[in-house]
Amino acid sequence: MVDWSRDKKELTAMTAGASVFTAAGLITVPELAFSWGVGYFTGWFAVLSHFVVIRLIRDLDQQAFLLWFYLSVFVRFFLILTLFTTLLLSGNFEQISFTLSFIISYIFHSVIDVILINKTFASRHS
Repeated sequence: MVDWSRDKKELTAMTAGASVFTAAGLITVPELAFSWGVGYFTGWFAVLSHFVVIRLIRDLDQQAFLLWFYLSVFVRFFLILTLFTTLLLSGNFEQISFTLSFIISYIFHSVIDVILINKTFASRHS
């Protein structure tokens, strides 16, 4: 069983970031809010899925960790690529707003996630 209590600060940071970004999108550009929100939460989902995978495999030995990590990267990449492509092809919304908010969201949350990975490995080797 995964102990999620160790990750309260990180989960709070991800949730707070999502809340602030969503509020900013709704307040500043109401006509683009839907495409902004869809793009943002697509990026957020990508990083959140990575966060969950890291939490599930972080206590494995190095060889098993790397195997599951790279396998999950491959699977998640194709899932997000499929979701992104499907949304762009079928969505009836402003695509540039969607794409930019996806990129901003992904970068923002990836920075948080990289800090978490570093924290995980630092605590493992100390």
